[in-house]
Amino acid sequence: MGLIVFVGLLAIVVFQVVIAQRGLALDSIRSRIDEEQTRYERLRLEAAALSSPERIESEATERLGMVRPDFVNYLEAPIGGTDTGTVGGTTSTLADPEEWDAVKPHLDAQP
Repeated sequence: MGLIVFVGLLAIVVFQVVIAQRGLALDSIRSRIDEEQTRYERLRLEAAALSSPERIESEATERLGMVRPDFVNYLEAPIGGTDTGTVGGTTSTLADPEEWDAVKPHLDAQP
C-alpha cells in the first residue's frame, strides 16, 4: 500500500514539474510574441514613412538629381487599341505603328 501512495505522489510531483516547464515555455512564447508585435508596429511605421510622397520626392530630387517638370502633358491611350486619341492636334489610332512618329516627340524627357 505504501508503494502505491509513493508512486502516486511521485506522479503528482512529475506532473507539477511538467506543468511548470510548460508554463515557462508559454511565458517565453508570450514574450516573443510581444517583441514581434512591437517590431511589426515599428516596421509598419518605417514603411509608412518611407512610402510617403514627401520622402519619395525628397529622395528623387536630392539623391537622384531629378527635377519637377515645368508642365505635365498627358496622353490618353485608347482602351483596347480601337479608340482614337488626339496626338499633336490630330486624331489617330495609337495602336497603328505608323503613328509612332506623331507620338514620339511628345515622349521626349525635358528637364
